[in-house]
Amino acid sequence: MIMMDEAQPLPQNPSLPLFRRFSPGESQADANDSLDGALDSPLDGALDGLDPRHEKRSRLAGSRRAKPDYAALRLAGEIASSLNLLLASSSDPDLSGFAVASATPTGKGSHFLVRIYATDSTFAFDPERVMASLKRAKPYFRQEIASAITRKHAPDFRFQLLPPGAQPF
Repeated sequence: MIMMDEAQPLPQNPSLPLFRRFSPGESQADANDSLDGALDSPLDGALDGLDPRHEKRSRLAGSRRAKPDYAALRLAGEIASSLNLLLASSSDPDLSGFAVASATPTGKGSHFLVRIYATDSTFAFDPERVMASLKRAKPYFRQEIASAITRKHAPDFRFQLLPPGAQPF
C-alpha cells in the first residue's frame, strides 16, 4: 500500500491511456495482461476500462431508480382505508367478516394488489365463495374508490385472500 503524505505528481506516461474500452471478446484480465507489466505505479486500477466520469453517473442513476414511488404508496393507503370502510359496511354476508391487510402497487401505479383477511381467526369460510363475492362487488368498490380519491382514472385492483388464521401484518 502506498501512503501519500505529500502531494506527489502522478507518473506521466504518454503511451498509456488513463482508460480504454474493451473489445467485445476481451476481458479486463486480458487487457491488463496485454500491457506486460507496464503499469507498476500508484495507478494500478487506471486501466479497468471505465471512464471515471461515467462510472459516477451510472452509480447515481441506479440509486435514483431504487427510490419508491411515494404517490403510488399514498394511493395504495387510500385504497386500503376506503376498502376497509366498504367491507365493514357491506351488506353481503360473505364479506362482512373481512378486512384489508395491505394494498400494494403493481405495475405503473394504477394497478394494485389488495390482500384481504378474516378478522376472526376462527371464522370458517369458503375461499371460492368469498372470491366470487369480491368479484361481484368489485365494480361497486371501484366506483366508490374513484369518488373518494381525485385521479383522472380509477385505479384497478385485484384481490388476494389470505388463508384462515393467517396474520395480516
